[in-house]
Amino acid sequence: MKMGKSIAIIDDDLITCRLMEAIIKKSGLDLSVNFFNTPKEGINHLEDGEFDYLFLDQNFRDLSGAEVLQLIPESIKNHLKVVVMSSNLTPENKQLINEYDFVVSLMNKPLTIEKLEHIIKE
Repeated sequence: MKMGKSIAIIDDDLITCRLMEAIIKKSGLDLSVNFFNTPKEGINHLEDGEFDYLFLDQNFRDLSGAEVLQLIPESIKNHLKVVVMSSNLTPENKQLINEYDFVVSLMNKPLTIEKLEHIIKE
């Protein structure tokens, strides 16, 4: 039986991934974390259905976060909670929360322990 919650991070900035991983571990919450540096790699791992949360960067070289959201398999959308992250949230980003039921939050980077606790405890 799985203990705690699991988080996937899809972000093409390795430093951001490492910082988020450190914050998640420092939070003391019962969370496991894996990060993926490309949307394709992340989506492939999401298909296993082992993650409870996805922290998704809004901007990639080839795709937008909205385009990545469209690639998430239907079979996992009912239990996956997605947090869209950006260093610059726009009105278009804010529409994602209305367009996709599984997007539970929009978050300005950087992640903090307080933001993480708020999201996990919802």
